[in-house]
Amino acid sequence: MSDGDISDVLPSWFWGLFGDRSTTDLSNNQIKGTLGNLEVVPFGVEVRFGSNQLEGPMPSSLSNASYLDLSDNKFSEMASFLCSSNVKIPKFLDLSGNHISGELPNCWTHWVNLELLDLSNNSFSGKIPPNIGCLLRINTLKLRSNRLVGELPSSLKNCTSLNVIDLGNNKLSSSVPEWLGVCLPNLVILMLQFNQFSGTLPSQLCHLAHL
Repeated sequence: MSDGDISDVLPSWFWGLFGDRSTTDLSNNQIKGTLGNLEVVPFGVEVRFGSNQLEGPMPSSLSNASYLDLSDNKFSEMASFLCSSNVKIPKFLDLSGNHISGELPNCWTHWVNLELLDLSNNSFSGKIPPNIGCLLRINTLKLRSNRLVGELPSSLKNCTSLNVIDLGNNKLSSSVPEWLGVCLPNLVILMLQFNQFSGTLPSQLCHLAHL
């Protein structure tokens, strides 16, 4: 049902149409309204709602999804969704291209399965929280085009599976840390341009054989 020119709101009975572990793809439509009435999301479903006009709060039931793409919508708040106490299922979380502002929440401990996090093209401010280093399975981290400041948290050195780091077009400062070239040997893409880093690039980056 992607690219279907659908321009309605989602009814509360919507998820009753789908079985567990199915893929629900309504991307590239004109779906409006909120997801607050979706009280039950089947465990393990893939939710692809990118490029619509959805807004409002994100229901905690979405954390049952294994794949969650809500990119290019009009969401403006995500802290209550991210920081609810239950363990999160998603391996893929894409909230890029929304209207989310404020500081990045420091509550990533429960996102134990997350492999891709894309929060690019929002209006996040403040520092990258140290708790983001709890994402031990993450391989792709994209925070491009926000208003993030400060230095890279050293806790990221725990994320040894990282292949892609894209932090371009922010206001990050201090020096580019040496541990990027020591602790993250699997890096293939490292995007740090259009920030406020000072000093020279550390020679340890030359150790990244796949960069």
